[in-house]
Parts: sequence; structure tokens; C-alpha cells
Amino acid sequence: MQEEDHGWEYEGIAFQALIPNGGACPAGTDPVWRLFNDRVAEKDSNHRFVASSETYRAMMAH
Repeated sequence: MQEEDHGWEYEGIAFQALIPNGGACPAGTDPVWRLFNDRVAEKDSNHRFVASSETYRAMMAH
């Protein structure tokens, strides 16, 4: 039996994230934003993780 190719490939753990408390990052940590281009049908979907709100906003604008 062959599994269907969904275009995903496990690449390992890049970082760990903690759950914000009351909308704020725990002391000593920095926020990380995740972007997803949702190109699943084209098998070209990907995620971007950024640690800059400015970079996040710039990428969302495109």
C-alpha cells in the first residue's frame, strides 16, 4: 500500500513555542509569527516563521 503524496516533508523540530499568557510572551521569550501560503493544490505550500512583526506585516502585504 502506498501513501498519497500530500506535498509535505517532515524536516524536524526548528524551535519550541510557549503558549502566551494573557496575550503576552512569557518573560525572557520573543514572539514568533507563522505565515502559510496555502498552495496545497499546487503541492507548493510552505510555512514561514519570522521573529519580526515588521517582516510579518511586509510578507502579509504581498
